[in-house]
Amino acid sequence: MTIRFTARSVQIKHKGLLHARVVNVIWFILINCLMIQPFLQRIFEPFSYLDEGAAIGLGLLAAAKSISHPKKSLTATDRTLILFLITFLMIGGLGNLFGPVRLSLAPIAIDIVACSKFFIALLSGFILFDEAADLLDSLRMEARVLLVILFILGVANLFFDFGMGGDGDFGIPRAFKFIFYHQAALVWFVVALVSLLLSEFDRNRIYILFGFVVIALTLTTKGVCWVAAIMMIVVTLNKRGRPSVFGLLFGGIAVLMLASDSLILYYANSTV
Repeated sequence: MTIRFTARSVQIKHKGLLHARVVNVIWFILINCLMIQPFLQRIFEPFSYLDEGAAIGLGLLAAAKSISHPKKSLTATDRTLILFLITFLMIGGLGNLFGPVRLSLAPIAIDIVACSKFFIALLSGFILFDEAADLLDSLRMEARVLLVILFILGVANLFFDFGMGGDGDFGIPRAFKFIFYHQAALVWFVVALVSLLLSEFDRNRIYILFGFVVIALTLTTKGVCWVAAIMMIVVTLNKRGRPSVFGLLFGGIAVLMLASDSLILYYANSTV
């Protein structure tokens, strides 16, 4: 009887591990598709809805997990995100109710999904991936490899035109855009890769630096602003490894200074 029980336990554990690995592979593929979505949607237009679909799907899965595990309480971060999302949606809803422009339900629903998908995905990720160490390790390993490859290609793009460059600026012959249609898409791809490594900053310094260089080689203002803000925050981390008020303040100032021309163009020029 004891032998049968042990064998059955081992079999159940093996099936559980196999199921976990399959699920991790699916998540790994989905996350990669989201990171290169701008490239995929140029090949197949329906991929342009991948981020909205993923946000809705993640939200439903997170809700199902929360309902099936009612004893597992939400963290302070989870509750803060929920409160922020509710407040955000209420402000937007009141604007639609009392604003001068009346819209039908369909465009309002589309705006709700478009404007809240980031927060839905972030909150859902906290709930669904709280015990996904293996998945995170795989994504970090991939991020390191990709950042090295991007760094090599980005530097090579300065000297050779092999189809991965865009219009140059600041005296640099070509901006680096990799496989994407525009440099901005590469910026957000690298931001995603670097973000995976920031929680282990000391261990991944060289790879994060590679990412910063690649973003700089895109010659985009938003990319340079992001690098400046992150560097300011990292340099001023407190003893507990959390961003200090001064880091956030100086990071914000750096962004405003670097983006001042774009801000003036968009908001202060009445002819635009």
